[in-house]
Amino acid sequence: MLGELLLAARRITQDQLDTALDEQKKSGEKLGEVLVRLGFLDQCELDVALSFQSRLGEEKIPSCLSLGELLVSAGYITHEHLRDALKRQCGTDKKIGEVLVEAGYAKQHHIDHGLRIQEKLVAAALIAALSLAPITAMAAQSSTQVMSTQIQVTARVLARASLRVLSRRRSW
Repeated sequence: MLGELLLAARRITQDQLDTALDEQKKSGEKLGEVLVRLGFLDQCELDVALSFQSRLGEEKIPSCLSLGELLVSAGYITHEHLRDALKRQCGTDKKIGEVLVEAGYAKQHHIDHGLRIQEKLVAAALIAALSLAPITAMAAQSSTQVMSTQIQVTARVLARASLRVLSRRRSW
């Protein structure tokens, strides 16, 4: 999962991951250690990524990134639907998306869309955390020295258009 997270955050390339995985098989080291040793990450970035990964693994996804809240924000379901689905989910091994579809509160394409959004937001959160890694490292070195860093942020906004026919005039 660490490799997938770093790929999603565009911190490493697929070629770098493949190289690190090959090296890991030979050396028996942990993937993060290999990435640092090969110079694909520095230790501070690895620490941030591992901390981020452990929080995701413990199901401590911030509520704003939970699938249910994303579906509410997108207008696919209501808070009441989410509360009911969470009650239905208790004691089962079902995922919240499955419960929402079974209850008729959402369609499968809504769940798929919400999962894609969630994946992008998690990647964006990791990118933000990794961009702050140099600041964290400098602060740890000395709290009395003046620190400065540059962070470059770019975004790609995809064009999207919707067309809904409200009425149509018939001509005979």
